[in-house]
Amino acid sequence: LLEFYSEIILQFVPEQIVVFVDEIQCIENLPFADQLLASIRSAHNARTTDPDFSRLAFVLLGECDPVSLVAQPELSPFGVTQQVQLAEFTRDQLELFATELNLEPEQATIALDRIYHWTRGQPYLSQKLARHIAREDADEDVVAHVDRIAKTQLAGRAALHSEPHMSHIHRAIVNDEKRKEPLLNLYGRIRKGMEVSADLGSALQRRLMAVGLIVIDHDGNLQVRNRLYRSVFTARWANDNLPTRLRVPAM
Repeated sequence: LLEFYSEIILQFVPEQIVVFVDEIQCIENLPFADQLLASIRSAHNARTTDPDFSRLAFVLLGECDPVSLVAQPELSPFGVTQQVQLAEFTRDQLELFATELNLEPEQATIALDRIYHWTRGQPYLSQKLARHIAREDADEDVVAHVDRIAKTQLAGRAALHSEPHMSHIHRAIVNDEKRKEPLLNLYGRIRKGMEVSADLGSALQRRLMAVGLIVIDHDGNLQVRNRLYRSVFTARWANDNLPTRLRVPAM
């Protein structure tokens, strides 16, 4: 791969080059994962001896836990990267949607307050809920209107199958054969309101944060990211997806 970067890409493309590797978490179980990531680190290291490599940059995108992707830190590109975390929308930023909701200004403000109540600014959910509101005539109280849409379109157990985003989070956890049980047990404790201190040394905590299901609160404890997630990923959901032998003790 390093030869390919040097002898093909850099030889035939004279401009600055950025290579985007999307869904980086998908390489975790592939046999060539270490080689791919090591080649990116080597390309970075090569800048010290070959100035041409300064024209080559990589952007790694995904919901990954970087520490778990590479066993040897000296081969990891994440040790020399600039991390870009996508934050939630703030309530003020949601004002950008105000003119698109097909509501009077005062009603739009109330609707956006309620969107934030449900999503806490999670970008995908905030936009999807706003789009549903814009497409339906509000012939009832605005708060009740937003709550009804949130509950029927994005909340509850049915959303595990009807909403692609919720389905994705569900699969990311229950299809993780190696970590499914401890992930569900950890999430179940958090969802029941038990105090769990954040520990970035914990691979399980980092995985739940990478999926987007939990965040660290102001007191340094873990909490479910927003009300919509709480309504879909309940303690019962965690228990139902544990192996049968673990369900009664968990309950």
